[in-house]
Amino acid sequence: MKQKQQLFLIVFILLIAIASPGCKKKADENAQILETKELVGMPLKDVSYKTDKIYFGTAQGFPFLRSGWSFNETSQEEGLSYVWALGKSASIFLSIPKKQTKLTANVRSPFDGSQQEVTVKVDGKEVGTWKNSKHWVWEKHSIVIAADKDRPDVSVIEFIFSKHIEQSEKDKRPVALLFESIALE
Repeated sequence: MKQKQQLFLIVFILLIAIASPGCKKKADENAQILETKELVGMPLKDVSYKTDKIYFGTAQGFPFLRSGWSFNETSQEEGLSYVWALGKSASIFLSIPKKQTKLTANVRSPFDGSQQEVTVKVDGKEVGTWKNSKHWVWEKHSIVIAADKDRPDVSVIEFIFSKHIEQSEKDKRPVALLFESIALE
């Protein structure tokens, strides 16, 4: 129950920051306090992190988000849901098989005319990188995660971004990469 209350508090703080730009500084301070107290970043005990595919921007995908994410968004035109990764890094919880596994991310870059490098870490170990090459086009990028018989039941996958930008005067979020889905094979 305590973890659900903590998750609710985190979501509440994020909603305040999004709804009230004047409260963003205070929300950032509160989020920093929560991270310092290690209330952020712990998998919930009553949630299963086993799946073949995470759909970002959906109720199914929400429990997998650890840190560095914006809110759920949808595109009626494309029929897709997604979430922006924010700032220098974003991470998820995911149960990864102990055998060699391929992770494929369907992502979209906000950068026009320049590449962004994404480094992927699993449980703190670098497992691969990719470069986003096209502005505002969905791209699938894959990395192979080596077999690890000692892999924990729930892993932390971290995406580290070489850059991020503010989209506009109106939208000050430090967007790095738009995630639609992540699949394991």
